[in-house]
Amino acid sequence: MRCMSLVWVTSLAACATMSSTAAPTASELDRQVRELDRANRSLMEVTTIGQSGEGRPIHLLRLGAEGGRGSGPDDRPALLIVAGANANHFVGGDVALGVARLIVSDHADLLETTTVYIVPRLNPDGAALHLEGNGPRRSYSRTTTSDDADGDGRVDEDGPSDVNGDGVITMMRVKNPPSWMNATLVVDPDEPRLMRAPKPEEGEIAQYAMLVESIDDDGDGKFAEDGFGGVELDMNFMHQWPEHKDGAGDYPLSAPESLALVNWMLARPNIAAVLVFGPHDSLVKIPAAGKMDITGEAPVGIENDDKAIYEKMSEVFKEITKMKAASTPDSDGAFYAWAYAQYGVPSFSTPVWVRPDQIESEKKDDSAKGEGAKAPGGADARADSGEAEGGVTTAEIQAMVAEFQAADEARQREMMQELRSMDPDVRRRAMAVGQGLPDPGPAGGAGGESKEKSKADENEVAWLKYSDDELDGAGFIEWTTFDHPQLGEVEIGGFVQGLMFNPPADELDRLIDEQARFSVELMNRLPHVEIGEVAVERVGRGVWRVSLEATNAGYFPTMLAIAEKVRRVPGVTMIAELDENRILAGDKMQQQRNLAGSGGVARAEWLVTGGDNETFEIVVRSPTIGEERVSVTLNN
Repeated sequence: MRCMSLVWVTSLAACATMSSTAAPTASELDRQVRELDRANRSLMEVTTIGQSGEGRPIHLLRLGAEGGRGSGPDDRPALLIVAGANANHFVGGDVALGVARLIVSDHADLLETTTVYIVPRLNPDGAALHLEGNGPRRSYSRTTTSDDADGDGRVDEDGPSDVNGDGVITMMRVKNPPSWMNATLVVDPDEPRLMRAPKPEEGEIAQYAMLVESIDDDGDGKFAEDGFGGVELDMNFMHQWPEHKDGAGDYPLSAPESLALVNWMLARPNIAAVLVFGPHDSLVKIPAAGKMDITGEAPVGIENDDKAIYEKMSEVFKEITKMKAASTPDSDGAFYAWAYAQYGVPSFSTPVWVRPDQIESEKKDDSAKGEGAKAPGGADARADSGEAEGGVTTAEIQAMVAEFQAADEARQREMMQELRSMDPDVRRRAMAVGQGLPDPGPAGGAGGESKEKSKADENEVAWLKYSDDELDGAGFIEWTTFDHPQLGEVEIGGFVQGLMFNPPADELDRLIDEQARFSVELMNRLPHVEIGEVAVERVGRGVWRVSLEATNAGYFPTMLAIAEKVRRVPGVTMIAELDENRILAGDKMQQQRNLAGSGGVARAEWLVTGGDNETFEIVVRSPTIGEERVSVTLNN
């Protein structure tokens, strides 16, 4: 991670990008998949599903043994893993490649009966903007197609820019902005690095406008309104497509990347489940069941009859990863939602990594934490005035800040570390005073009365704490004043790119192991049919009754409830490979729409003619299970 210097309160503290650092450039990704291919020729094939808008390949890894069940890997039940639709989510692609390596090395036996398809980077152009660009770092999740966002006949003429030249594009907060720029926010007194809506009932009046760091390049009074247009790939699929939402694209599948993925999938009916590595979560908290759109037909979440499957896989996932919480953006137009609601297979999504506080862990005794702690500069953490333990007086807070501002950089670093080890309430108050705000006082207030909880976004509060406690503050650039050429004095700062998506590099091996284990669990639960003994009974000279049972030995049904509704693929078909004039009763081709998971049975019976010991074959076929054959001999 390439970081700038860390300085507390009045100085810049930032990293240009927060990522797993293993994220490969386009050329590096090409090299990695070629190496995987060369090392695993008997189990892996590397191809592409198409090209990005800028002509980069969208790689596909197919894991499957050539000599296994069926005529080949594309005829077996398959799991599809898709990563990298969101260009900020580097960890998804890193983990997808790691999962491929682990499955090939540790679970080769499964690849004789199942197939795994992996798309490690659906949005290579967006990734290249971050990994190969020479400009300042910024948060950008979309494809890089141009767009006339402000309708002035020009494209990309007024986008975000690194106004203060620190190498990072973050946010600007403008106090008492001009009349044409609406003020909508106030500084949160409980956490002065964050903004929130004012409380009119308490007499608060909005003072700040918040903008992406930029200059009004085209002189239209707007800032950063026409940079890269781009398509948010997880808003560009057909299911619940958000037509009027920025980033959704001109129409569903308008992006070549999303169109290539759908076209490739529609040609592969053997895909029986989908797993997405991206910002959405549908495993820690499963989608709502039984909720329909305005037509009353299409599910907004999942069908009631599919809920038990999602609950079971959520249980398995949480047991492996220990995740107890995960935030998720809106799913309208998202790939994983389309894969369930219109493609008709179990479809799951996970952000792969979450903050440490969102993972189950053994409770630790923190009762001694902060006891006897000293404030930076030597001030006792317990005020002489009788305040609650861990509190300090306003004078002591002010003394801390004054000492910090007068100290050299080495001492400032030392003081910053000291402060972070202290009570969070002390840190909160010091940050406020350091930014010129009044001391908000102890969280408990006078007389021990509880203070109203901050209205700042709770998720942002948690990310700030993670940045402070785990990253030494490197996930947030402290607000610093800057003389903007058009707006006058502004403050520039905010969260850095990728903080909320990507883990520290030393977490990567754990995440790969977890997602490989869950992928194997999915592979083991895909539907697959086992044909029981075929019953043959002589009912007359040269006439035989032949009956068969085929059982779904997988956990997933051959069709979910949603698949039966959308009717994208046929059911399980049993075919007697005989000339039709030899079949006296029973259709040559008999079909059962669905086989329930864990033992669902399909039955077929024919009355046929034939000589003693004559043989023929019965085929059991389904798009999601492939094809199984059994030889029948006409004798008792």
